[in-house]
Amino acid sequence: MSEPSEALGWRSVADLVGDHPDAPVAVIGAPLNERSLT
Repeated sequence: MSEPSEALGWRSVADLVGDHPDAPVAVIGAPLNERSLT
């Protein structure tokens, strides 16, 4: 456990994605849309 904070972060993301299937689409799509607009 050299990087517990990173592991916790990934677990939090996994939990959010598990509860909200659309979460990854919004999280990944947001930055892509912003870069496309700019």
